[in-house]
Amino acid sequence: MSTLKTELCHFSHFRLHPGHGKKYARVDGKIFNFMTRKCARCYQMKRNPRDTRWTIHYRKKNKKGQIAEVSRKRTRKTVKYKRAIQGSTLEKILQLRNQTSQVRKLQREQALKIAKEKTKQKKAVKSAEKKPKQATKSKDKSKAPKQSKKQPAQKGVKKQMKHTL
Repeated sequence: MSTLKTELCHFSHFRLHPGHGKKYARVDGKIFNFMTRKCARCYQMKRNPRDTRWTIHYRKKNKKGQIAEVSRKRTRKTVKYKRAIQGSTLEKILQLRNQTSQVRKLQREQALKIAKEKTKQKKAVKSAEKKPKQATKSKDKSKAPKQSKKQPAQKGVKKQMKHTL
C-alpha cells in the first residue's frame, strides 16, 4: 500500500489530501495551497494566522492541546563544583568570600600603614647617605664670595608715562 502525498494549507497549516483544496498561483510564480475558500480569503485579506484562533499556528503559539501530543523533554541541570584556583586553596577562597566589609577595611588600613612605614624608612636611609657626602664636598671646596646681580624688573608692572599735549 502506498502512502498519500499530503500538502499543507498555506494559511491554516492543515493537511491537504490529494483532490482537496485549491491552488493559487501568484504573478511572481509562487504557488499557494489553501484548504478552503475561507483560508484563501483570510490570506488575501493579509490576516495573521497566529492571531486567527482556528489555525494550527495559533494553537502552537498559545500552547493549546500539546500535552497529549508531545511530552516534555527533561534537561539535565549542570552541576557546579567548587575547586581551588591555581595559587590558592579552596579554604582560602571561601574564607575571603565570607569576610565582612569591616574586616576588609581593617586589613586595607594595616597594609597602608606598613607601606607608609617602608617609604619612611627608605627616605631615612637616603637622607642618611646624602649627609656624609654633602659634608665631604663642603670641606673640599672653599666658598667663593657670591657676586650680587641686578634685580630684574618686576613682571606685570608698567612704567607710567607722562602724556603731554
